[in-house]
Amino acid sequence: MEEYPTKQPTENLDDPPNSRLFVVTSRSITEDALRDAFSVFGDIQGVWVVKDKQTKESKGICYVKFSKSSQACLAMEEMHGKQLAEASKPVKVFIAQSRSSTRHRDVEDEELTRIFVMIPKSFSEEDLKDTFKEYGDIEYCVIIKNKFTGGK
Repeated sequence: MEEYPTKQPTENLDDPPNSRLFVVTSRSITEDALRDAFSVFGDIQGVWVVKDKQTKESKGICYVKFSKSSQACLAMEEMHGKQLAEASKPVKVFIAQSRSSTRHRDVEDEELTRIFVMIPKSFSEEDLKDTFKEYGDIEYCVIIKNKFTGGK
């Protein structure tokens, strides 16, 4: 396992845009396990497990860099909420912000087209669309369900 690179050129990590995933997982998950789990979605250019500077132990935060944005998006949609190993917690998968971006991105930024929200368990996709339609056209919405219970 290697630490997340701090001095890599930005163009490697952010090219193409939105091709790098931010993964929150169990501290016991290895770089190899991540590579195996995510490689089915495309060409992986790098996997980095973030480690504590003093203890060198995993913090349970990782990055997976794909060669194509579409591969990263597919991996995020398919892997969010899945378990990578028995007795590990379900992973949370997001598109990583570009390294050059500021903490608070411009709301008018064209890249901000997908949002993730926590909703009441009683919400249907129609309820979700009705809630957000006043803010603009909705291409699609997906409610992620618990794969074990079928609930939200």
